[in-house]
Amino acid sequence: MINNLESGCYATHHPYGSVAEAQLLKSLGEAGYDRYRTAATIKWVRDHRDRFIKLTTARVVEFWFPNPAYGWYGCSIWLITALSIPGVLFMIRRGARAIYFVAVIFLTYPCAYYLVVSDYRYRYPILWLSLLVAGYCVETIRTGAARQ
Repeated sequence: MINNLESGCYATHHPYGSVAEAQLLKSLGEAGYDRYRTAATIKWVRDHRDRFIKLTTARVVEFWFPNPAYGWYGCSIWLITALSIPGVLFMIRRGARAIYFVAVIFLTYPCAYYLVVSDYRYRYPILWLSLLVAGYCVETIRTGAARQ
């Protein structure tokens, strides 16, 4: 999202920022505009597969590790994600039943954001789960270290 705003892409391609896009939306109606833009997107993806893969990969990374330009909030998400990764592995190793719930959410929820614009706010609905898994990691390390 930051890159789209800074580059001017948002202002030139979104109906909120572009008069031409707003007029197109008005003339086609919302459903017609969505069909038109979806068809244009599919054509672009077919014509630019390598670029699409690079953009999608960047969105996957940015969903889990937000742009550092978001400041302390972005950095805190980095820490939470970094702790969540071993937390998931600890849950798997210990056979925690909750891992199935965690896996389904972590694997399905972000999929839409891998294909469209990525922004830190889209992480809010599952941030609690990331914090829970990060906490599981910290507690596993703490209790493991206490036994030695």
